[in-house]
Amino acid sequence: MTIRSVVSFPVGQENESTTHVFISYGQGDSAAVDHLQHSFESAGLQVWRDTADLWPGQDRRARIRQAITSNALVFVAGLSTGSLGQVSGSHYEELTLAIEEFRRRPAAVPWIFPVRFDACEIPDLELGGGRNLRSIQRADLFGTDATRQLERLVTTISGLASERTAPSNTPGPAPSIETSGIVIPDATAPAFGIVTALHEEFAAMRSFLGGWRRVSVPGDRADYFVGTLASFDQDQPHRVVLTMLGETGNDAAANACTNLLRSFPNVRCVLMVGIAAGVPNPGRPERHVRLGDIVVARWGIVEYDSVRDDDAGPVPRRSFPPPSPLLERRAKLLEADENIGIWRLDEVLTAKARLLPGYERPAEATDVLYASDDSPERIPHPPTTLTGHRPGQPKVHCGLIASGDRSLRSASKRDSIAATLGVLAIEMEGKGIGNSGFYEGVEWFTIRGISDYGDCHVTPLWRKYASLAATAYATVLLGQTPPLSGGRPSQTDQGRNDDLPQGNAGRGLDVLGTRSSQSLRQPVVDLMDRQSGAFLTLRVTQAEAVSITYAKKGISAGRGTEHSASYVLPHDLLVGALEAVGVPVVYGEIRGAPNRTLVARLTLADERTVVSAPADAIALALRARIPLTAPAGLLDQANSGIPGQHDDQAWLAGAPTFDRAAVRAPATRTGPPAGTALVTVAGIGAGAEPDEPTVLLEAAPDTWTASVGVSPIEAVAIDAARRGEFSRCPSAHLLFHDLLSKAGAALAATLITVRPDGTAAELVLSTGQLVPARAGDSLALALLGGANIFAAAHVPGAATLLD
Repeated sequence: MTIRSVVSFPVGQENESTTHVFISYGQGDSAAVDHLQHSFESAGLQVWRDTADLWPGQDRRARIRQAITSNALVFVAGLSTGSLGQVSGSHYEELTLAIEEFRRRPAAVPWIFPVRFDACEIPDLELGGGRNLRSIQRADLFGTDATRQLERLVTTISGLASERTAPSNTPGPAPSIETSGIVIPDATAPAFGIVTALHEEFAAMRSFLGGWRRVSVPGDRADYFVGTLASFDQDQPHRVVLTMLGETGNDAAANACTNLLRSFPNVRCVLMVGIAAGVPNPGRPERHVRLGDIVVARWGIVEYDSVRDDDAGPVPRRSFPPPSPLLERRAKLLEADENIGIWRLDEVLTAKARLLPGYERPAEATDVLYASDDSPERIPHPPTTLTGHRPGQPKVHCGLIASGDRSLRSASKRDSIAATLGVLAIEMEGKGIGNSGFYEGVEWFTIRGISDYGDCHVTPLWRKYASLAATAYATVLLGQTPPLSGGRPSQTDQGRNDDLPQGNAGRGLDVLGTRSSQSLRQPVVDLMDRQSGAFLTLRVTQAEAVSITYAKKGISAGRGTEHSASYVLPHDLLVGALEAVGVPVVYGEIRGAPNRTLVARLTLADERTVVSAPADAIALALRARIPLTAPAGLLDQANSGIPGQHDDQAWLAGAPTFDRAAVRAPATRTGPPAGTALVTVAGIGAGAEPDEPTVLLEAAPDTWTASVGVSPIEAVAIDAARRGEFSRCPSAHLLFHDLLSKAGAALAATLITVRPDGTAAELVLSTGQLVPARAGDSLALALLGGANIFAAAHVPGAATLLD
């Protein structure tokens, strides 16, 4: 099919720098477009046709691109059954070019106008920002209403042209707006941050953003581009902020991530998207990484050049916090979709590669693997039937990515790193993003396109395509992700010394945050004496580190397992329960014990105290915004050096005991509330995914069962409580009962409501208050305290009736 284009200009202006309308149509629709041209001319618009004004020798693609992108007022997509049934490369290019331009324009300004010449079905082409071509109001230039539809179309476009040329307006739409001190409302603040290192990566990622604008933040020298990407909810696209590093390397990445999170406090997840060196493995075809492939750090990042040299060889010194559970789960869904033939990445990547000059996939013959750095011998790639590669398309690998501060140009070094750590790719920014994101209390994720093999034969040939492949995958991944809301509310200091009750002689502590200690190879939390500036470093578990970090940033655990890290302990739940009974905790104190061990003491409003683990006291102090202190004698033993600068001399955490006899459910038990039944926990089983265990509830006497999804740490707590193995229970669950008991209350029952759209839970306190909770926490707490568990007896789609 031959495709022709019409470009209309305001009368008297004949160059393409002015506002104009671009019309794309098929050869078979020439008569209909002739009529449309006449209508434009009658309204004062002059029509330009490429068949008359595109001269021999001119670059057609360049001219068409210029006509679409050079200040075009609107793009009219002429569609018919014939043109859609015979789509050629030229027609497809015009539509995809228009979609690319549409993404760059403000969402509130009409730009693409679908026009039907017969009763064809408009293709479901994605426009970005959760919109598609079908969602745009069309004009039908056929049937009895054709005249009115044509008049409305011409009137609308003429009106836009008048607005464009009005003296009070700036000529043309401004896809890039430089602002100073811009304030973004919370409702439209970005929830995702994307960091790129190279200009090729940045250009590729920006090409996917819809309605982007350039933003400057006072006090931050970085350049930011705020726009939208499609989410799982078509009506609510993701708000995204994109930036590029000033230079490559982990230090630059960490600095950029920290600045981004400070300038955009609502960002809850940061992605590092770009290129990396791939690790080929011809001996294991299923793990063989080739140029243009995509490696997703679903298993995380490992720092390969931070080691301790022992006689047995180098040992990695630093472990990383896990990547974003939210995006890891969506990556699994994409992998499942690919296995059953539902795979959008190829379509998205191919379409975008046609739009961006130089980003096309290089010839397969240029993907050469050499035997070694000093040998010209080539190693053949394993057959694609063994590796799983599709012709002309990238393969997505999920696993570990190594990160360091070296630009790798050695095949032997690459193979040594891969053999030691089992990684699929090697890069230079992932650890900086991972560390900064973890310390700032946000989730993080890394996606890499493979541009080379990290040997001395590196060339830039595959760099642009690899950049585009990584950004296309990031776009598809976020398209499977529900929109995030809320953000990271600012957290005030946990209190000052003058907030303390009289009689407390402790000195105030500030919680600086958690980090991964290189010397100890485990997480630690750093506290600072406000008076002397000395530092107190405490060993914590991975779960405690995440709990403290989330508490410091005010991130709530939420009710569901999907919207919170599985490591978060219910300190926010504990604070809510104490406030409900009117006896809040008023301050916490870190106290010394023998053998360089620390414990904590929490004081309630009625001056009663409870001994707790130090990490729980720290998290509660942050959650409740109360003072945290330590005796002067203990702080005199604190470190004067900067935390992490040298080997850490960290204190150990004491483990308080749990007396179940002191935690009793109320003697008087009422019957089940209306619509519920008394249930027991029958067991714990595997869910659809390894990180999605379920708890089986049974109603007595054997009338129905229901499965409730919980997080892994909640499953451990529930299993330990069932078996009476309290040492395996999270300390926060044990502390919950201790604090309630000292406050003169107890857990009377747990209410579970199983719905098709999720599970809700409430804690019923002996004082009558109801406290919302996550299902897993509420089940564990009920089992620990011997309280009744009630659940909805008949919920369609959730409970399974038994014979």
